[in-house]
Amino acid sequence: MVQCPFQSAPTAEVFCCRTSADHEIGVTVEKLQPFIESKDFENMSIGGGIDEGVSYESDKVLLFYQDKALLVLDVDCYGIETHGSLMPDSNITAIGKCAKVIESLQEYRDEQIDYMKKLQVSNTGDFTSINLNRLQGALTDSVLPGRITLRYYINPSTRSTVSEVFDELKERIQKLGSDIKLTIVRSAEKSPVVKTDDTNPYWTAISDAAKCTNITFNPSVVFDLTNAGVMRKFGIPVLGFSPLQKTEFLVHGINENINITIFLNGINLYQKSIQNLANLSEKEVAKDTSSYMTGYKKN
Repeated sequence: MVQCPFQSAPTAEVFCCRTSADHEIGVTVEKLQPFIESKDFENMSIGGGIDEGVSYESDKVLLFYQDKALLVLDVDCYGIETHGSLMPDSNITAIGKCAKVIESLQEYRDEQIDYMKKLQVSNTGDFTSINLNRLQGALTDSVLPGRITLRYYINPSTRSTVSEVFDELKERIQKLGSDIKLTIVRSAEKSPVVKTDDTNPYWTAISDAAKCTNITFNPSVVFDLTNAGVMRKFGIPVLGFSPLQKTEFLVHGINENINITIFLNGINLYQKSIQNLANLSEKEVAKDTSSYMTGYKKN
């Protein structure tokens, strides 16, 4: 049985870290490295931590222990540039070539959707997500552009590397003809895996807090790249969650809302989790906390 005593004062320091001001660009290993290697960070003696999660229309709270990889890909299609009133053959226009790219990658996307529908929500790492999020062409209405750029946002399956997915998409596109160029805008490999069992005292501290607040976790792979994933790449076991169960998933949507009772109980979970983490004794925690992850390789 889990005991839930109130602990008024933590035995360890607790730090709140604000990372990227623009979460959609996100913090990266390169951006974070100077801070991680600084004397200030060394003096903080960071062992582990918690990050945000997402809402979930279930009685359970999603708890993220690994990030998927990220691949932002530009596909530039080149063709004849002329007046917007003319009608050259589609095969020699940029938009005609882009149409073939879109059709091919939509087929790939549909294959992944069919596979995704067979999975549980906790298996989000098993499929590759791909979306055409931006399309850029001419700057004026009267010009048929000689170049059109498609930007795809891709999160490879945890069973694949960025290079493997890139090569697969490149092979598909090369079959469509010439004058199509692929450029990797930015990318990041998947994060190490934080253990969610009793061998990890950070997991135990958070799990016990959840039991005290009558909340159940559903350990999952997050569908994107998060700040926690970057921290894991430096050997810091960070788990991500937001106690927003029974709440519609409306990230980047409209009319985001939350039940007041769920909100207040979530505060209790955070409070208890932080108390438990801050009261872990030195005997309970390994000197090298990266041992609480799998797939981590020291530089």
